[in-house]
Amino acid sequence: MNPILRSILLLVVCAFSCQASEKSRLVTNLEAGKKQVVVAYGTSLTAGGAWVMQMSAVLNERFPGLVTVVNSGGSGQWSEWGVANLDKRVLMKHPDAVFIEFSINDSVERFKGSVEIARANLETMIGSIRKKNPQCEIVLMTMTPGDSYPEGHFSHRKDIEAHYEMYRSVARAGNLLLIDHYPNWKALQARDKELFQKYVRDSVHPTVEGCAKMMTPVILSALGIGSAGPIQVAVGAPVYYRPTKERKPAVRECDVAVYGGTPAGVTAAVQAARMGRKTVLLSFNSHVGGMTSGGLTATDLGNRDSIGGIAMEFYTRLGRITDFSSSAAESLYLAMLKEAGVMVLFDQHLESLAMKENMIDATYEGDLMAAAKVSYRVGREPRSAFNETLAGQWQQISWKNVYQFCQLPVSPFVVPNDPASGLLPEISTEKAGDPGEGDCRVQAYNFRMDLSNKDDRVPFPKPAGYNPARYDLLARFLNFDPGIKWRLNYTTEAMSDGPVQMRK
Repeated sequence: MNPILRSILLLVVCAFSCQASEKSRLVTNLEAGKKQVVVAYGTSLTAGGAWVMQMSAVLNERFPGLVTVVNSGGSGQWSEWGVANLDKRVLMKHPDAVFIEFSINDSVERFKGSVEIARANLETMIGSIRKKNPQCEIVLMTMTPGDSYPEGHFSHRKDIEAHYEMYRSVARAGNLLLIDHYPNWKALQARDKELFQKYVRDSVHPTVEGCAKMMTPVILSALGIGSAGPIQVAVGAPVYYRPTKERKPAVRECDVAVYGGTPAGVTAAVQAARMGRKTVLLSFNSHVGGMTSGGLTATDLGNRDSIGGIAMEFYTRLGRITDFSSSAAESLYLAMLKEAGVMVLFDQHLESLAMKENMIDATYEGDLMAAAKVSYRVGREPRSAFNETLAGQWQQISWKNVYQFCQLPVSPFVVPNDPASGLLPEISTEKAGDPGEGDCRVQAYNFRMDLSNKDDRVPFPKPAGYNPARYDLLARFLNFDPGIKWRLNYTTEAMSDGPVQMRK
C-alpha cells in the first residue's frame, strides 16, 4: 500500500450522509484499463489537503500505473482566481476527471463576492472543461463549516450555507457528481466538539487524520470503490512524523515558551535562559536543530563577518561553519540547551492555543501564529502589494534560457530534442510568470537522507506504485557525462549545488 506522511494505518468505514454510489466514469474507465488524469482544483483545502494524496494512494493501489492525480489547488484563492487560472492549471493537464471546490472561500467577505458571482464563475469553469473534453467527469464538493472567524476578521465567511446550497443546485442542474462533506462536518461539530477540533482545528482545514476519517472514505465511496467493507487509507512508513501517543495533560510553568526545535528555536531558548528566564522548548518531533541537524550542513555563508552571537558560538564550538556532521550539530545543540537549563519537550504536536505572554513561534511554517489567528499569506506577494522592488518572481534573472540543471543542455522532451514527443513527467507547461508577479506556491519540501554502504545499513522499501519514468529528467542529469562516477561522497563544484547535492 502506498504510504502517505505518517506511520499509522487508519481503518475507516463510510458511514456518512454520502452513500456508496454506482461506479463513476473515472472508475469505470480505470477498470477498463484506460489511463486517467485527475485534477483537484480548489482552495487551500485542496492545495494542502491530505484527501488528495490519500485518494491518489488508494487509486494507484487499485489501478497501478493508470492514474495521474494533479493537485492544482491554490491557497487563499476563490472562484474568480479559478476562472482566471483554469487554462494553465486544469485544461492544459488534459484531465479525465476534475474535482472542484471553491465555495468555502467564495464566502470570504474580503473577496466582496456573492452567491451569484460564485455561481457564474463555477458554471464558466464547468462549461470550459466540457468544451475542452465533453467526456470529462466533473465532481463538485462542499467542504468544512469555516465558522470560527468572527466578523471583521481577515478570514470571516458570510452566507457559507448559501454557497454550499448553490453547489448542490449546480450539480443537480448539470447532472454532476456532488460530494457533500458539509453535513458530515456539521453533524460531527454538534455531536463531539472535541473530536471536531481534533480533525479540523480552525473549522476550515482538516488534518491528515481528519481527511482520512471524514473525507477520503466519502470520496472513494462516491466514486464507486470501497463499498465492500472498511476502506484502508495508509498513512504509514516511511514517515514524515510519528503521531504522539495518548498521554495525560501536564502543566509546565515557565517564563518563556518556545515552540519549534529549529536553530532559531534553540537560539531563542538558550538566550532567554541565559537572561534568567525559566524557559521551555517544545519540539514537534524527537530532534532539535531543524535543517541544520537534519542534513543541510552546507551553510550558506554570504558575508562571513555577518555571523555573530550564538550562531558564531555554535560554529566555533563545532569547529567548522560548513560540511559538518548532522549528528554532531544536534549533539551540540542539546549540550547548549542543557548548559543553559532549558527544559526540552519532544514530540509536541500543537493541538490548541490559549494566548499568553512570552510565547515564541520558531517553527518553519508559523504554526503557532496560525493557531493564534494571525493573518498570513501563502506564496510570494506581488511587487505591488507593499511596493517592494525585490518582491515577486525573478524569472528574467534566474531563468535565462537554461534549466536548473547547472546550465547543462538536458533535453526536457520524451524523445530528446523532439518537442513533438511531449514533455517528460514533472515538467510544467505553465508559464513561469512575469517579473514582480505574485503566486500561491511554497518552496518544495524534500528529504535529506544520510545514506550508507556499510554492512549495518537499513534498506528502505520500494514504494507501491513506484514509477521510475517520473524521474527520467533526473536520470538524464545524472548520466549526462559518462565520465562522472557517482559515489556517496561525490562532490564537484559544477554539480554539488544543483538539483542533486551529495556530500560527506
